[in-house]
Amino acid sequence: MKEHEEQVLIFQWAHGTKHRAGAILLYHDLELLHAIPQQARRTEAGYIWMHREGVRPGVPDINLPVPRGEYIGLWIELKAGKNKTTTDQDWWLEKLKERGHSTHVCYGANAAINTITWYLELKEKSA
Repeated sequence: MKEHEEQVLIFQWAHGTKHRAGAILLYHDLELLHAIPQQARRTEAGYIWMHREGVRPGVPDINLPVPRGEYIGLWIELKAGKNKTTTDQDWWLEKLKERGHSTHVCYGANAAINTITWYLELKEKSA
């Protein structure tokens, strides 16, 4: 399965889970789960346009900006098949981790869903 298809599965799961009656309390923060649109820069003009708007190479694919446990947010770099992270992706993951985020490279939708579930089940960080 392609990375795009895996990511679609993650967001279908999130949408269905946040609306399931029994999951409302535990998973209410799924409404803040969002994707970072990096793949739209397919042409040189598109790359220049998006770079001017602040899009940067290597930013992880998925973000959940809610504090849990010792972390201030969750970032996931999604991979499919045998793909590996790039130097830019590794840099972002390390910098985000240094600043208190939980960062993960997940191979496929199931791994990402398990990571999101684990993260949401951590004790909510107190202010």
